[in-house]
Amino acid sequence: MERVVGAERLYSNIKRLLEKKEDIAAIREQLGLVHLQILERDLFHIPNHGNYAKELEVYNKIAFYLMTKLTNFQYEDEVCLQGFEIAAFCFEVLCKSELYPEDETAEYGIFSSICYSLAENQANSIILARLVMNKCPDIEKNSGYTQLYAMFLAREFKIISRQKMTDDKLRNAVIAFSKSMVYRDGQHDDLDGLSEVLMELKEADSEHYYMFRLIFLVSEKMDSCSIRNLLSRNRSIKEYIDVLTQKEEHNVYELWKSQSFLFDMLEKIKTEKDIFFLSLPTSAGKTLISELILYRFLSGKKGIAIYVVPTIALTNEIENSFIRRFRKVGIQIQKELEFEEEFQFDKPVILILTPEKLDLLTRKQAELFEKLQCIVFDEFHKISDGQRGWLEETLIAWFIYNKSKYDYKIIMMSAIVDGLRESLADIEATVYDNKWTPSKKIYGMFYLPKNNVKVYGNSIGKQQTVYEEYHLRVKYAYKLSAEMKNVFQKVTYGKKRTNGKDAKRSDTKYDLCWKAVNTMKEETILVFFYTKRDMKGFISRCEKYREKYHDVRLQALRQTIARQLGKSHPLVNVLEYGVAFHNADLPEDVRAVIESAYKGKVIKVLACTTTLADGVNLPVSTLVIGSVFSFDKKRSLDLGDYKNIAGRIGRALVDTEGKIFLIKYPDIYKKEEKDRLLEYYYGEKITNVLESSFDKCEENELEMIEQMGFDQLDKEQKSLWAMIERIQIFVFSLYEMMPDCDAEEFKEKYKSSFFLERSSKVEEMMDRYVSEYYGLAREIPFSFLQKCNKTGVSYDTNRTLCELAEKVNDLDEMQIMLPEHIYLELLECNEFLPEDERVNHYAAIQMWLQGSSYIAFREEIFREENDLQETTERCTKYIRRMFQYIVPWALSALLVYVDENSEAYSMISLLIRCVKYGTLDENVVLLCESGIKSRELAIDLNALYEEENKETDITDWVVNVQKEKLQNSFGDKFDRYILEQVAKYRSIKRELTHYFDKSRAIKCPVMGLKYYDYFKIGIEYFEDNKHVELVQDKENEYDMYAVKAMTYDRKYTLGYVPMKCSEEIYDIIESGYQLECTICEISGNRIKILIERVE
Repeated sequence: MERVVGAERLYSNIKRLLEKKEDIAAIREQLGLVHLQILERDLFHIPNHGNYAKELEVYNKIAFYLMTKLTNFQYEDEVCLQGFEIAAFCFEVLCKSELYPEDETAEYGIFSSICYSLAENQANSIILARLVMNKCPDIEKNSGYTQLYAMFLAREFKIISRQKMTDDKLRNAVIAFSKSMVYRDGQHDDLDGLSEVLMELKEADSEHYYMFRLIFLVSEKMDSCSIRNLLSRNRSIKEYIDVLTQKEEHNVYELWKSQSFLFDMLEKIKTEKDIFFLSLPTSAGKTLISELILYRFLSGKKGIAIYVVPTIALTNEIENSFIRRFRKVGIQIQKELEFEEEFQFDKPVILILTPEKLDLLTRKQAELFEKLQCIVFDEFHKISDGQRGWLEETLIAWFIYNKSKYDYKIIMMSAIVDGLRESLADIEATVYDNKWTPSKKIYGMFYLPKNNVKVYGNSIGKQQTVYEEYHLRVKYAYKLSAEMKNVFQKVTYGKKRTNGKDAKRSDTKYDLCWKAVNTMKEETILVFFYTKRDMKGFISRCEKYREKYHDVRLQALRQTIARQLGKSHPLVNVLEYGVAFHNADLPEDVRAVIESAYKGKVIKVLACTTTLADGVNLPVSTLVIGSVFSFDKKRSLDLGDYKNIAGRIGRALVDTEGKIFLIKYPDIYKKEEKDRLLEYYYGEKITNVLESSFDKCEENELEMIEQMGFDQLDKEQKSLWAMIERIQIFVFSLYEMMPDCDAEEFKEKYKSSFFLERSSKVEEMMDRYVSEYYGLAREIPFSFLQKCNKTGVSYDTNRTLCELAEKVNDLDEMQIMLPEHIYLELLECNEFLPEDERVNHYAAIQMWLQGSSYIAFREEIFREENDLQETTERCTKYIRRMFQYIVPWALSALLVYVDENSEAYSMISLLIRCVKYGTLDENVVLLCESGIKSRELAIDLNALYEEENKETDITDWVVNVQKEKLQNSFGDKFDRYILEQVAKYRSIKRELTHYFDKSRAIKCPVMGLKYYDYFKIGIEYFEDNKHVELVQDKENEYDMYAVKAMTYDRKYTLGYVPMKCSEEIYDIIESGYQLECTICEISGNRIKILIERVE
């Protein structure tokens, strides 16, 4: 009863404050209390006691009062937006309570969606409208326009647009407005029809007036935010907006308030300042902004744009995000480039690169700057991340320096940067900064209150069992918090013979983490760990806290992982419980499979490190932070990285809220450790002021590193050494561009190329190094300096490379692999030193190039390890670092000094490509370079291709190979993950046709007749009606653009439209345009159809 009374009190307070229209802060606090009280029930799973219905009635009153008051009277914008947000949340709780009949549930969902729209939170509005459509699919039969309104609020404008006009004016007005959101070409007043219907309903005192008035208010918001309004200001982006609103399954119709500056930016970006900074939270729509910027520059059908991301995982993420839309407007997406060959693009292209790849590209292909239209540095706050950050910062500086000579723009984006303007040096730049995000963030902490502590050190009696109650404190906005007591208990056992704790039986921090996970009834949970050691400790207790569950998809997943890692690998074992782990030391194939399984909710609990949490967008609504400290507490999770991870929880269009939980373990007792944990807990207060990686360096550290040999340095010192050498590389590059300037002018030009303010201490260090390397650049031959700049390595390493190249040039006969002594000497260069000294490096590369499977390579090269998981981690780390990065880089640098006309030059050029993909077969290399992610799958596909002795190109063969052929040939190895890879490859590698741009009609055969119903129904079936229905097959796993040819009554499937033209036809259907299809030729075993576009 106390909760009901409290809710009534909140209602009274809100009513009083709103009627007085004063004390905005007090109103917001009361609204926050409503949200928090509802949140307690949802989060803590409070039982539905007898007063629960009464409590919901109060929330009903609050929601309707807020919605009615705010839609009929004028209030401050801040109060309106917050008020609608709280009303939406109250209606959301009512909709999800499962206490009401279907029609009431649907109505609450509609009201919630409406209020979210009026709060300018389109993402949450769509979520609630879709919930109504899924929970109440048949509600239209009894509830008038509810289903129509749900589709409208879910922004299913294309579906509504395809409905036929009737005598129903209301429905017709909604259809007309929906068409305007999809097809409107510039400014047009499409609200007139809705407005007329609204007036008629009011005059008739219709029962539909109240709801339709709310829909009308939403449509005004939709119209003002319509992305097609961009056309009235910028006609050059029309083609891409047509893709966004018509040709995609998940269309974009509105700009969110975090994206509203796009109207202004797309106007200025080509004509005004050269550098733009965008600071937007995760889930605020940053990807769409970058897409429109990139298209704005490439819409002239020529040129290059570069998109830079900090990790390989993010290159895959961005590629998947961009590729479907950009291919429809003739723009290529490319990740893999061979820098030894000149690239020539007859179409505009977007290159998605890591900083390392970009560095090589700028050195090998200097003409890049002439073709470059714009370059985007995403997650640019990573410049503060040590050695790799300094590499990116110098790359940005290089592009800033060159922009004065070439016509391109620089865009830098980040989700976590605060205080950006204060961090910038004296450069001309435009800054767009917005903190809004659609999903709310809730932070919680599991902790042991002081008065609940019963165990101090080992103070526990013999055979005693002590239970200590952990509480959960949850924090929401406005400094509000709620607490739940005794959410789980920490159990400590005494030793049988002596006083003290029985460490083997008592709960560890990993047990506490599992208990925290199990208190929440979420369908899927992500658990983050700062160290792999903690992740392993957590996973090792899986069997104690989870039950095995049987799922066909889970068993298939286990079989796939077992083939890739071996049946005894720990990952295979824990999958029985619906649990998995993900870190950088798993093979890329395995990580991709795990990510796919988690997205499909096959995996229920996923433990991860920063490789997943910071690199891949997953549908995660609940995150448990399992650890933030290293074992010795000397290192902790960077606050900026934590903010980035937390920002990914509660993704837009997936969840209305994101929940982040921390755990205060007993071993966190020092003040500085507790203070650090509280910084994470108060997540929204975290700021990440940009700083250069060099700002963290102490001068005495740098002097010590200069005096020591490279082999004496520890890991952090080697990173500092690399940063110093990077200054030399940048100075040499700058000197090549301006060899005639004096030292002072040179230092000034160097300084002006960087965009961040630096301390005077760092400026002094920089001056010293710049002066030193400027002097060296003047002393060495200019031709040698130019070669140094092509390699991107230190001066000393270049001297070694020059000597090694002479040995290569003197070889009597050159095999594709370098002789052992030259290869090992190459790896002795400081930049190329292997981290794993126990490996026979020459034997490793030979076996890798033979195309050995991952398991065979692991067991042969790393066979001395007893721990399979440790062996896998060593093997994966070695492959990723050496073969995918270090060795190709080293060979590419060596190639600079090898005679270009020699056989050795050709052999090393080929070797670079072969090492990256672990094969000497050029067909396998070609498949990997063109999109097959799995090296072993590429090898298997090539073997099948060679068995058939095909004369066609292998890429064309893969595009056209039948699914049945793969199933029969691969046998048990064939699974959904292989199917996904080949299907994606086939879909993006075929050429997109444009038949209907040249003609209103095309003729084509129906494919696959023997697999479907044609021979069953017979030719006589078509004597009276030769009409054929073309239907998108959205469930087709092998072709994302498959189009079925069906009989006129849709009873029978005849076959499919040929793959060559299916994507064009699929897009026309998706866009809502009409196609007429008839049989023009028919025989016993052949059907040919005529497809006409209806204007």
